[in-house]
Amino acid sequence: MFDNTNPYKLRIEIILDQKHYYASFQNAENQMVEIEIAPTVADWLFQKFVRKERNLRRSDERNLEYSEVTEQTLHARVLNRPKSLEEIALERLQNEMLWKAINVLPKVQRRRLILYYFENFTYEQIAKIEGCSARAVKYSVDSAKANLKNFIEKNKKTHFKNRLEVWKQVKGYILFPVFF
Repeated sequence: MFDNTNPYKLRIEIILDQKHYYASFQNAENQMVEIEIAPTVADWLFQKFVRKERNLRRSDERNLEYSEVTEQTLHARVLNRPKSLEEIALERLQNEMLWKAINVLPKVQRRRLILYYFENFTYEQIAKIEGCSARAVKYSVDSAKANLKNFIEKNKKTHFKNRLEVWKQVKGYILFPVFF
């Protein structure tokens, strides 16, 4: 089931009481290449790899088929009912609007917001990567949230109205397909 397809290998070497971080990978000519990387990059890569492996394992667990339907699986199905078509469409509309708003943000705010909310970094980790204080990162993320809120409030009526018209056409087509 779970296949670790990570092409990189991370290695830590201690020389004279100092840690040195190395990443190795296979290049296009199938030769192993090893380079020394900064501690912040190594920390980021390690977290990224661990997160990816965890998500792959969870995906495998979700996609396992069980030949028996037990009380436990029935209970899980009741608690985690599938989303309706309308819920999926609304969620996609909201995600589309969110990413439009994120793309309008200044570069620094966008980068810090994505690292904090989508990559699950802490303020301290982001500050370490960017060479600033955690307070500056928090202020930047809070400003980004305020900018997102303003953008969405300003544009949601027109965005959702236009998308709702498209959705009604699609839904009508799905409910009443025309065969030629």
